[in-house]
Amino acid sequence: MRKMRVLLLLAIVLLLWASLPAKVSESIRGGLGVFARRFYMPGSLIERGKFLETRAVDVPQRSIIYDYVFQSPTRTDSVVLALGNISLFNHAADPWQQNAEHNVSPLGFVDVTATRLIWPGEEVLISYGDDYWSSRGITPT
Repeated sequence: MRKMRVLLLLAIVLLLWASLPAKVSESIRGGLGVFARRFYMPGSLIERGKFLETRAVDVPQRSIIYDYVFQSPTRTDSVVLALGNISLFNHAADPWQQNAEHNVSPLGFVDVTATRLIWPGEEVLISYGDDYWSSRGITPT
């Protein structure tokens, strides 16, 4: 009976641990970043956030908000602003540093999924894409 209780407790702990969300913390890249609090296998959903969509001309290019918008998945003249932690994922210029990718869904979500095994404590890094940098006249670092 005792062995059964220990196994049940262990199963509960593992389930709770597996459901831990990623956490926001200071990044060595500067500012804030998103970090894994558990293992993520390739293809695992790390974060899902709703987004707000607006016309691109309504977001001034010299505004702070401009740094946090993505191209709309459905309209070429619109951008989306992801809510929640989605906007806090940092960019990795080198593909070998990237461990996740983001996908903007026409259903109103931005999903960040693991592209390789991510370890607890590791910063989750995505590529912002070439359009992000070229539209700002910046070379990624």
